[in-house]
Amino acid sequence: MFKNPKHVTRLLNTQNKNLANLISQASRLAQIKIIVNQSLDYDISDHFMVSTLKNQKLTIVADSPAWATRLRYVQNKILERFKHYSFTQDIRSISVKVRPIEFSSNKPPPISRKVFLSAASASIMREHIEAISDPNLQSSLMRVIQHAKKTK
Repeated sequence: MFKNPKHVTRLLNTQNKNLANLISQASRLAQIKIIVNQSLDYDISDHFMVSTLKNQKLTIVADSPAWATRLRYVQNKILERFKHYSFTQDIRSISVKVRPIEFSSNKPPPISRKVFLSAASASIMREHIEAISDPNLQSSLMRVIQHAKKTK
């Protein structure tokens, strides 16, 4: 353990260049997200996030292929809007990628539904199976109808 812990605000206000660069980049990406949102319909904003900006290329991640396609259709409109702001004028291209939302592990498992074969259906199947000439297929299908539900 540290003997003299530092307060978070003191750490953030220090001259740590890596941390300052990270905060600056996060702030710029947040501002870019606002500009992108202004270019889109309101229903799409929950389905993407601005990911990275490297070498004049902005990467946007969508949560499904359908939303990614919608973003690709409007990327020229977004790039045009970037020209109006000094901190986004250097962005020349947009890359849209798909990363599905990860499912939470606390969701209940899916319910498995068992399918039952009635005795009447098994009887009809037996008549048709007897007409099959392939012995392997015939024996496989006979094993299926052995699991028919017994009726009272």
